[in-house]
Amino acid sequence: MLKALAYVTRAGSLLVFRQRGRPEQGVQVPGGSVEPGEDLADAALREAREETGLTQLRVERYLGSALYQLKVDFGPPHLRHFFHLTSEGVAPERWHHVGSKPPHGPSVTFELWWEPLASVRLDWEMDAYLSGLAGTTHK
Repeated sequence: MLKALAYVTRAGSLLVFRQRGRPEQGVQVPGGSVEPGEDLADAALREAREETGLTQLRVERYLGSALYQLKVDFGPPHLRHFFHLTSEGVAPERWHHVGSKPPHGPSVTFELWWEPLASVRLDWEMDAYLSGLAGTTHK
C-alpha cells in the first residue's frame, strides 16, 4: 500500500499532531494513502491540507521511502514516501482542525502544533527521514 507523508516545516519547527480522544495514536505528521493514479508529491500535499487545514503549502523536495509493517493488524506493509513541505502562510502556534470524514468511521479532530526540530519525537516510525531536514530554518 502506497503512503505519502509530509514533513511540514516553518522557521526550524516541524508541524505535528495528535488525534483528539485517541492517545494511542501518538504524535504524527500529516500523511495517508495515495489515490490510484495520483502523483506522490500531490498526495503528500493533499494529505497535509486535509489534515491541517493549511492551504499555503509548497512541496520542497522528496526525501525518500521506507517500508513500514503495521503492528496492529499485520496487514501488507506500507511503502511510505516522505516529502519536505513548507508553510508559506500564517498559522498559529497551536490549533485544532476537523479533518474530512474518512470512508469508515467518524471525523477526526487533529490537535496541531509546531515542534522545534531538535526536540521532535514521532510515533509509528514516522521519523525515518527527519535527519533530511537538518538545517531547515529558513522558512
